[in-house]
Amino acid sequence: MRFCDVLIIIPKLPLTIFTAALLGRGVFNIIIVLSAFGWPAMARIVRSEALTVKQRAYVDAARMSGASQLRITFSIILPNILPLVMANAILTIISGIMSEASLSFLGLGDPSQMSWGTVIYFANMGGAVYNMGWAWVTAPGLCIALIGLGIHLLGSAINTIANPRLRSY
Repeated sequence: MRFCDVLIIIPKLPLTIFTAALLGRGVFNIIIVLSAFGWPAMARIVRSEALTVKQRAYVDAARMSGASQLRITFSIILPNILPLVMANAILTIISGIMSEASLSFLGLGDPSQMSWGTVIYFANMGGAVYNMGWAWVTAPGLCIALIGLGIHLLGSAINTIANPRLRSY
């Protein structure tokens, strides 16, 4: 967890830009960079929730009744932390989309593959012709914002459904 703490402290965007610049252009390199630096916050959340669930009375009752550690982990702890993991994983998708668009906008993406960041990059570099240049920047930006809003609403809905404390009857 100390390594995880170090990765959380370091600013993510400069680190991903530096690593992507070292690895070179390409979709596969962006996937590697985003995967390498996107997991620490999720690991921290999962660990803290698992430690919280582990200290609850029903886990002690299962331990006292003779349940094995493997059974306690997969039958009690995992089902209780799974809704939180799913909700946070869905919300992490927004960060991945924004990071990919940022790296592609900076020219670190694959120029042969179209993405919203690549469209904004080419519009910024003079690829937008005639009087419709604003549309080449506005449309991908609006799409990124709308997909981010949609994924956020989906994550909030899953969290509300899966977390009984957030339900209102």
